[in-house]
Amino acid sequence: VIRTRAKCYASLGMHKETSKDIDWLMSHDSSWEACEEAIVNYLVLKDTTQAIGLLEKFLEPNPINFAPHLKMIELCISTKNWSQAKIKIDKISPFINTRYYFIQEQAQLNYYRGMIALYNEKNPKEAIAKFDAALKTNPQNLEAKYHRAKAFLLSGQQKKALTAYEE
Repeated sequence: VIRTRAKCYASLGMHKETSKDIDWLMSHDSSWEACEEAIVNYLVLKDTTQAIGLLEKFLEPNPINFAPHLKMIELCISTKNWSQAKIKIDKISPFINTRYYFIQEQAQLNYYRGMIALYNEKNPKEAIAKFDAALKTNPQNLEAKYHRAKAFLLSGQQKKALTAYEE
C-alpha cells in the first residue's frame, strides 16, 4: 500500500508526502527492489539529489550488488557528472570484467564509457569503439545505436552516421 501511495504522490508532484512514504518504506524493506522503486519516485519528482543520496545510502552495506552501481553510473551520466561516472565505472570494472557471466553488465559499462568519451572527452572515435563493444553483446541497445550514429556524425563520417541512424 505504501509503495503504491508513494508512486501516486510522486506522480502528483507531492514531494514531502513521497519522501515520507519512501523513508518509511526503506526503514521496513532494505531490498534493492524497494530502493530502486524509491529512486524512480524521486526521479519522477525530478529530484536526482535525493535519488543519488538514497542510492549512496543503499550501497554502503551492499557494496557487491552490481545493479545499484550501474544505476549510480546511469544517474551520474544523466546529470552530466562525467567525472563521478568515470570514477564509479573504474571502481566496479575489475569485478565485472573478471566474471564471464556479467556479459550484459560489461555491455552496459561500455555504453557508459562511450557516453563519457563522446560528451565529456569529445572523442567520437573512442566513443564509436565503446558503442561497438556494447552493441556486440547487446545489438538491441537503441541508445547505444543512436549515440554511435551521433559519434559518426561528429567525427565527419556522414555516410556511416546515416547508415547507423537507419539501423
